[in-house]
Amino acid sequence: PRRYDRRAMKLDRDTLQTILATVYNSNPQLLAARARLREIDENYVQARAQGRPGVSLAASSSYDAQRAPDGDPNPFNPNAGDWIDIQPRNAQVSVVQPIYQGGRVRALKQQAKAGIMAARAGLEGAENSVFLSAATAYIDVLRDEEAARIRRNNVRVLTRQLDAANARFEVGEGTRTDVAQSRSRLAAAEAGLAQADAQLDVSRARFVRFVGRM
Repeated sequence: PRRYDRRAMKLDRDTLQTILATVYNSNPQLLAARARLREIDENYVQARAQGRPGVSLAASSSYDAQRAPDGDPNPFNPNAGDWIDIQPRNAQVSVVQPIYQGGRVRALKQQAKAGIMAARAGLEGAENSVFLSAATAYIDVLRDEEAARIRRNNVRVLTRQLDAANARFEVGEGTRTDVAQSRSRLAAAEAGLAQADAQLDVSRARFVRFVGRM
């Protein structure tokens, strides 16, 4: 939205399209809804895996060292008095293919699909709600900035009128009543400006809530 600096009156403009793009990419509520949808999408993959083959692998290995005795009665034993290493190993692979599960896998897949459709509908509803709130906040800021600008200009006009009333009174062409009326109108305008600035701050805070920045 147009942002006015009260001292320099600098103008920085965003379009509604850029605002909605920012909301789509960075709003925490939408990011959480998309993450939830990705999580639910995994349920369907897991349901399909229930009917597919399962593979398991088991392996074991051990080490044993033995020393042949020196007094081996076998004269042809070349290992007498030496260490003998024994390393038994074992490996096993098993494959399990479910043949019939009573419709369990189909039910799980249907349940996962229903959950995914519900999550997608929830995401779409969240997007519509957040986009509407962001667009409303955008329009509210523009409206309140314009209202504050008009009231600020009104204060400047009434200030000049008060100066003119004081000048006429000093030269004898005006009355104290004219001066008092000018001061009353200026005070009412300043009160209206303060109220407009407060409303603008509220609208800007609501805008930051949905968009994440000024």
